[in-house]
Amino acid sequence: MSLSNKDLELLYEAISLMNPEELVKDIENKLKNKQLTPQMHSVIIKRFTKFFVSDDRARPVSVDDYQIREGDPEWMRGTKAFFSLAPQDVQQLQHVADWLKWEDREGDLNKAMRADWKTMLVKAGEWVEEINKREMAAEDAANLRKWMEWPDGFSIMELQGDACLSREGKLMGHCVGGGGYEGGATTILSLRDKNNNPHVTFELRAGEPDSDGGDEGWGEDEYGYDEPRGDANDIYIVQVQGKGNEPPHKKYHKYVVDFIKKYPDYSVEEDITWTGGIDIDDMGTYVFPGSPEYDRYKKSRTETVNIQLTNIKKSIDRGLFKGSISIQGYGIVELEIPEWVKDVDLTGDDHNEGSLRLTGFLALNNLNNLPKVVEGIVDLSFNHITSLVGSNLEQCGSLKVSNNELTSFEGMPVVKKDLSAYNNRITSFKGAKFVGERVFIDRAGFDGVEEHPYDNSIAEKAYLKHIQNERSANFKDFYNSENPD
Repeated sequence: MSLSNKDLELLYEAISLMNPEELVKDIENKLKNKQLTPQMHSVIIKRFTKFFVSDDRARPVSVDDYQIREGDPEWMRGTKAFFSLAPQDVQQLQHVADWLKWEDREGDLNKAMRADWKTMLVKAGEWVEEINKREMAAEDAANLRKWMEWPDGFSIMELQGDACLSREGKLMGHCVGGGGYEGGATTILSLRDKNNNPHVTFELRAGEPDSDGGDEGWGEDEYGYDEPRGDANDIYIVQVQGKGNEPPHKKYHKYVVDFIKKYPDYSVEEDITWTGGIDIDDMGTYVFPGSPEYDRYKKSRTETVNIQLTNIKKSIDRGLFKGSISIQGYGIVELEIPEWVKDVDLTGDDHNEGSLRLTGFLALNNLNNLPKVVEGIVDLSFNHITSLVGSNLEQCGSLKVSNNELTSFEGMPVVKKDLSAYNNRITSFKGAKFVGERVFIDRAGFDGVEEHPYDNSIAEKAYLKHIQNERSANFKDFYNSENPD
């Protein structure tokens, strides 16, 4: 036995454990097939029992009040009895044992054995996770087929087999590894870096989709998988997803664009306007900056926007203005907001709230010409806005700034109702102000969103906490304060 009588007495004194030797025997039994050195064996038992005494979580599973029986000595009354280790403790014991054996072969065993039990658990967990990653990566790499490659080491790979799909789903945080994507008319591609880590997932389907872009154009084979009803040579890009089913990070857009340019016959069912591309016929035919088609389309759309602005100004001058300005869905237009817009009365009346909608990748570059007060909704979503600083807007009903490139809330107005700021790159709460009703922000606000598994509720809770006491400088600090190790 690896504990002295003195150690056993301490176990009794600390938690009134009347049979500490049974705890030690159970530990030894769980480690008997691990082929540990006597020193490893002794260290594990001593570290674990010390943890067991101090850890209120583990004991209720393994220890219960001793039911005193006739003939038992009085000292047993009120004591605890150990009956068996909890499954999670058994697993942790075995992980620590395996990790120490690895440290003995390839690491620093003496340093490892000086650690306390909690540190050993962390190190063993990291080691197990790394082993699992290596095994998954090796199996994944053996089932990839290369479609494209770039000089910087990035490539687009076709995922062939359950191991690839499972790893993609786990690392990307979406459902591609959860079934339903194997076989049939579906092809899954993944943008991988030089270390074989995924960053963008593509779903391609063969056949002809229905008119509204749904899945009705695909039937099911005898196993329930999708199969094409139309020409199998027709390929559709039906999904282009970043981590957590968010739009891919901007730094990966160039790879998405290169892929679509390389396969111009593939129709794009997914909305990929976040790449800067424009669907010129609403049929998935995208053109991108630098092409003659893009320049012609941009010129046409800009002329249309200018005509709309001219008509709004005429209605104001004639006293026919109804209290709202709406320019939306035109894309790629570098909209110069006219100076006269800041003097428009958008406070509304008893029947209507004035609103301002400038949305649809208008490349807004002069927010200083916004009105000071808008009683209703100000919608600036989908515009590549990097900052609200310099905006003339001081107060509005609801503010929509989703799908931009904001990094903080600096320059934001007072919002009387709802704030919606999904899909930005916000890393700081600097400038955040009180919001009258609801806050909608998400994990895309985290710097390096693909590395952080925080959910949307944490981000929203963090915002509200910040405006109450300005304690949280950023999402990550808030998360760590709410979820200490």
